[in-house]
Amino acid sequence: MNRYDTETITGYLAQEGYEPSDDPALADLILLNTCSIRDRAEQKVFSQLGRLRKLKIKNPDLKIGVCGCFATRDGASIASKGAGVDLVFGTQNISKLPELLGSLEAGLVCDTAPVEPDFTELAPIQRQDGLSAYVSIARGCDNYCSFCVVPHTRGPEWSKPSNLIVDESEAAVREGFREINLLGQNVNSYGKKIENELSFGGLLRRLDRIDGLKRLRFMTSHPQDCDENMIDAMAECESVCEHLHLPVQSGGNDVLRRMERGYTVEEYLSKVAMFKDRVPGGTLTSDVIIGFPGESEKDFEGTLEVMKEARFDNIYMFKYSPRPGTPAESMEGQLPEEVASDRFQTAHQLQREISESLHRELEG
Repeated sequence: MNRYDTETITGYLAQEGYEPSDDPALADLILLNTCSIRDRAEQKVFSQLGRLRKLKIKNPDLKIGVCGCFATRDGASIASKGAGVDLVFGTQNISKLPELLGSLEAGLVCDTAPVEPDFTELAPIQRQDGLSAYVSIARGCDNYCSFCVVPHTRGPEWSKPSNLIVDESEAAVREGFREINLLGQNVNSYGKKIENELSFGGLLRRLDRIDGLKRLRFMTSHPQDCDENMIDAMAECESVCEHLHLPVQSGGNDVLRRMERGYTVEEYLSKVAMFKDRVPGGTLTSDVIIGFPGESEKDFEGTLEVMKEARFDNIYMFKYSPRPGTPAESMEGQLPEEVASDRFQTAHQLQREISESLHRELEG
């Protein structure tokens, strides 16, 4: 999603006459598009600002901006701590970039106030070279998982009208892209809040009809919205890749309840079984959080059992990282670092063994 935001920001900058520079020392404007999903990503922002401040000493006309999720959540702090920062704007304010740039001469500009997306027309976009084009189909999230900052930084969920998604995808194919990656915090809840809009499965079927489109991918899916319509579309549509990224997060029902994920382990595994039955040979990947507050040894063993039963091709695995402003930050039962690290290593080794076993089945 951050890459798509960067491509959109670049599109607005191109409209304003900006051209990319490979040398930061020659730039008139440098923007840091930030992430807030983990603490380490936020700390990197201030480290980078420190390095950029040296460029500003040599070139006082250089303007430095910070945008993205971290800017949305902590814009005022960045403006006060980040000496040399001229512009701060959030994920929901990208369309206002030309206006914000015009205000820089008056001093520091900070705009992170949430606004509704303008889905009356497509935003300008300047895609990076390659075979794959990213297309955002929704913005924000309504799930409010107790560990996640996304609803606080990207706002409530809004689905982009399907006609605009089709137009943007067709334009990307005309530009020479052969693969479309659909993006959203929760792609498979697409259209559920809009009367007479396509379902996510319906959107896949509509995009599958685009001439010249060879591959169609998407992420990320939420287990509670993974249904027969979506899985059947994956099985039926020629361009839709047989890859499902379905984050489980934990194999303990008590942990899932505290995470406010909205499903049980048993319900999750039933979705996995449906996918493997209807999309034979499909690739299944997932996200797992190790060491969530209150995670017992039994809960962790449950996570290992889910990994063994689902046999994920790959997992994005993280040790729990408290995020400011989320309910999990103040939950009782925060685990010691050494416990989380030991469990992480155990789960990581298990996944390596599963992945190697799956790879060996492909020999010959």
